[in-house]
Amino acid sequence: MTEHQETENREKFLQRLHTPPGSVLFSEEEAARIEMAYDLAKHAHRWQKRKDGTRYFEHPRRVALHLIDGIGLYDFETVVVGLLHDGYEDCPKYVTPLKVKIIGGEGAARKLRLVSKVPKEDYVERLRKYADWQTLTAKLCDRYDNYDDLETADDAFQRKQTIETRDVYLPLFEYLTAIAPEPYKANVVCMVEKLAWMVRKRAEALGIDPPSAP
Repeated sequence: MTEHQETENREKFLQRLHTPPGSVLFSEEEAARIEMAYDLAKHAHRWQKRKDGTRYFEHPRRVALHLIDGIGLYDFETVVVGLLHDGYEDCPKYVTPLKVKIIGGEGAARKLRLVSKVPKEDYVERLRKYADWQTLTAKLCDRYDNYDDLETADDAFQRKQTIETRDVYLPLFEYLTAIAPEPYKANVVCMVEKLAWMVRKRAEALGIDPPSAP
């Protein structure tokens, strides 16, 4: 989110891993591997910019922060996926399956394959069919951050993202709210509800017709 973009840096991010609750919930090895994922993502996306001109790496870092701060999900594999989630699509030269396995293990590599739109065909169906709740939560944090960052995009792109989020992703995230375990369910529900609210407000502002009744 915007406040993270303004105040976060590498030192503050890594401090989360080495002070409670991170230092309790992540082992020293896991913290070191998350740091490796952080550095790989920063290096891989170093030439990319967002639509508003900011460096692209701010997005995967915010996704990881949404997982940790927003959901309270101190899950090593999922945080690695949050940092590297665009790597297979945007930076395949640097974020390779072998590197992901070395950093995050087989579990993180599998999660990353599922959140990557490679191939784009049947992407959401693959997520619904094969992704566990942690992987879907990483996707929720990704979509939430992208949608929250639309202000500088042109109307055509905002319309596309709004309709896609409303018709494709919100139903998937409603499914996530049903399967997320109790320690995390309330935070997942809160993020889904905030995303739905943002979609409704932007749809109204853009004059997008409501979906047809079933």
